[in-house]
Amino acid sequence: SSRMGRAKQDLRLGEGLTMGEAVARALGEVCSSVVSVGTLPLADLPRIEDRRAGHGPLAGIEALLASNLDTQYLICPNDIPRVTPDLLRLLIEETSNDATIFERYDVAEVQSLPIRIAASTLPVLQAALDDGVRAVHRFLEEIDVRVIRLTNQAGRRLFNVNTPPDYEQVSDD
Repeated sequence: SSRMGRAKQDLRLGEGLTMGEAVARALGEVCSSVVSVGTLPLADLPRIEDRRAGHGPLAGIEALLASNLDTQYLICPNDIPRVTPDLLRLLIEETSNDATIFERYDVAEVQSLPIRIAASTLPVLQAALDDGVRAVHRFLEEIDVRVIRLTNQAGRRLFNVNTPPDYEQVSDD
């Protein structure tokens, strides 16, 4: 949100939903319950506060994994408003891996989020945070991750909105 100049989750899309509402709607079609994690509330969703202020997305993931709401979690940031339930369903296919993430053909790197992650990774995550790790991709190096490679077309549904020009691009869709 700092590059955007305001909370990204509250930005309106062409169809009238906010970015946060669009992501929550996609998650709601895949998950039995949806919660908001972090310092900002999202619509009427129950909210889980970060346990470590200023530690970025990993602090939010830590808070969710420590919530004991479930044993598996599907986490999706509010800045990829074009994500679809069908894409999210790919992440929750049964596997013995600790986590499942996407790799995009058009971006030669893995996407750290969205992610399906097991609650059992909490001790590894906490140790990483204690060691000063703040990047999700660095934490993922410490656990067993399944990577699903997406086509270019599907990968574009994971477009991150980080700047005003990004927002203009996605809000014009």
